[in-house]
Amino acid sequence: MAARTLNTTWKQFEKLAERYFQKKAPKSVVEELNTLVDKTNDSKFVNALARLLLEPYPNLGDLQIRFAQSEGKSFPDWLNLTDATAKEIQVNPIGVLAFAARCRAEAARDQREANQTETRHKALLNGTPEAELPAAAVEPAEPETLAQRRMRRFMAQLSKLPSRLLLFMAILDGVARYKEVCKADKRAGSSLPVDTGESEAYLNLLWAFKELEQLIQDTTGINLRTEYNVTWYECQWAEKP
Repeated sequence: MAARTLNTTWKQFEKLAERYFQKKAPKSVVEELNTLVDKTNDSKFVNALARLLLEPYPNLGDLQIRFAQSEGKSFPDWLNLTDATAKEIQVNPIGVLAFAARCRAEAARDQREANQTETRHKALLNGTPEAELPAAAVEPAEPETLAQRRMRRFMAQLSKLPSRLLLFMAILDGVARYKEVCKADKRAGSSLPVDTGESEAYLNLLWAFKELEQLIQDTTGINLRTEYNVTWYECQWAEKP
């Protein structure tokens, strides 16, 4: 088959995903996505991704990348699955695009909250009585933990990246899970905390973002944060020991 490039392959996934996410998605779209997954896995495309994203880590051995198919009539929600026995990272293209949509939703929520806060501040400066102030940003039904709020805000910043870069991050997140970079033994002198749950999910994604940032800098000379106006300062969200 003809060589598949990142842009053409990913655009095909995006077009099919638009149909898949429709309320009344055509039944054929899952089969079409699975066909595209098969073609992608059989092409040199995944090998090129492995050279780009896995080879920089020599301790990964023969770890491979494969795109995941549907589970029955639908695709799963996860971004990636790591299988140490099969030496494989499965990346879910529909999961990546669903994650991109969630990031955009978080960005929109952040903007609404910022607009509401600005409106209230202006009203206060103009002498509007408290009882007449515009409604504040709607609080979630359950109080958010620091980990939840941090993840939401991080996702809002990730919405600025093209979805193809979120694909790279999903693979690198799989590398983080495979290497267990956020479960490193403190006795070995690791600078990363031993962590679990929501914080671990954030730390894996943060590690993936920072690795992607370095990769883009090394291969293109582009500063990722400057290019896409990503204003994320992880030190502001560090958990106290």
